[in-house]
Amino acid sequence: MKILIADDHAILRDGLRHLFAGYPGITGVGEADSGSAVLQMMADDRWDVVLLDLAMPDIGGLEVLPILKQRWPAVPVLVLSMYAEDQYALLSLRAGAAGYLNKACVAEELLAAIECAARGERYISQSIAGKLAEHAAGHVPAASHECLSERESQVFCMLVSGMRNAEISSMLELSEKTISTHRCRILDKLKLKNMAELIYYAVEHGISGRSLNFINRRSAR
Repeated sequence: MKILIADDHAILRDGLRHLFAGYPGITGVGEADSGSAVLQMMADDRWDVVLLDLAMPDIGGLEVLPILKQRWPAVPVLVLSMYAEDQYALLSLRAGAAGYLNKACVAEELLAAIECAARGERYISQSIAGKLAEHAAGHVPAASHECLSERESQVFCMLVSGMRNAEISSMLELSEKTISTHRCRILDKLKLKNMAELIYYAVEHGISGRSLNFINRRSAR
């Protein structure tokens, strides 16, 4: 299988490329250092698994993920991030990720997750499974955004990354009216009044590191 590594840190990409070089079954490795580069490489070649970082320049991982799932739904995307699992795992999974791993994971776990994703299965680590079980049992209060549907989670990620309705409409190939409807439903479910409050909500919950760049611009609308 061919794996596309999407991460802006050259050292990490080099380390992963070295790891995959000696692993049977992996026939090719590509590298992308930005969100736009990921989309371009996906359009130019065929890839079997994408390893996606959330913190990347130009287009963040949470912004890229729904676009990847919209345009290439058959290609599994594994999120490999430095962010804590309890902040981003569930949101990533609902946005279409095949799994979520912290960069502190061992090589064996990463390789197992890749094999799992390549088979068309979701990879859920023990720690994430435990958190999901706690949420299901009601032991941990669910954050408001966890009630969003998969599509609403996708739109939510793109909104808090600073994208306008027209941009999201183009990326997801949906009408602007549909995006506007999703936006209204998101605000209603989160009990928020406007986009300024949505951005602050995202920052407060540590959902998008890029959100801070858009607070003043969104608040001024």
